[in-house]
Amino acid sequence: MAPSTAAEKISESTWSRLGRSWHLHARLGEETLTDLLVLDFLPSASHCEVKIFQTTKPQEVRQGTDLVIFVRRGTKNADIYAVQAKKLSIVKRYDHLKQRAGQTQQWQIDVLERYAKNQRAVPLYLLFNHVDDSYLNSDYWHCCQQTMDKKQFGCTLVPSWRIREAISNYGCRTLGYIHSDRAALPWRCAFDCPKNQMAWGQIREKAKESYYEHFSGGDPSSEEANLRIEHHQMPFTDSSFSHAQYEGMDFSNGVGEWPSELWERGISSLSAEETTRLYETPPPASAAPNIPRFMFLPRWIMLVNNDDNS
Repeated sequence: MAPSTAAEKISESTWSRLGRSWHLHARLGEETLTDLLVLDFLPSASHCEVKIFQTTKPQEVRQGTDLVIFVRRGTKNADIYAVQAKKLSIVKRYDHLKQRAGQTQQWQIDVLERYAKNQRAVPLYLLFNHVDDSYLNSDYWHCCQQTMDKKQFGCTLVPSWRIREAISNYGCRTLGYIHSDRAALPWRCAFDCPKNQMAWGQIREKAKESYYEHFSGGDPSSEEANLRIEHHQMPFTDSSFSHAQYEGMDFSNGVGEWPSELWERGISSLSAEETTRLYETPPPASAAPNIPRFMFLPRWIMLVNNDDNS
């Protein structure tokens, strides 16, 4: 078996972290998972023509995004992806898909798609997942590289219009319904695809196919389909890279394979065994053999992480 790429390891870590949080009854929010993904991504991105910007809380209210991702195309153009992150709950639902943007009365998905339209970006949802093996179905696997790898469902990318369908239909806010769309792809497909060598190229192509299929009503050549597509104006050509807030962005030179050798093990998640050892102290002499005594974390540590309201 070939060694995992950095993008694959990010999904594997997310899959394990989320599953472990459920097992230990620990809270792990979408914002935290997004932060960890970016933290794991950055050491491996020095030779990749991709820039990820994390959205602040005020920006999320205005844009509906958690991340804005730029992929360079030539010297002056870039494809833009507006990304909102959500996680699967322990009851196998995405509980926060239908959510208001901050204290406003606007739905978050409306804000996201409006921002994407104005910025000529593709609106996507980044989904964090963990499910039992029995819940997975090969029909949810659309990656062309190999047979289904359950841990690559740890991070998946899905077009916003599929999420809108899930919101609009009762009982559809599930991994199964959302990932039955052919444009629902593992995170690693953005960086390592034999069918499309451009970074994020396969994500864009699958989103384009899904978009035209979704808004054409099954007949892309019909007049009604053309009107729908023209109305939504989703861009699938290179977008203008002229946004003042990102002027002077330094993309690295050269495009190559996703650099798995730069994966920094030192900042990725610990194994379950290592994590357990962090919170153990030697048992007292009176305790039964092999029974650890667990430490309680000081209250200030819990307060430090209390700003994650996802």
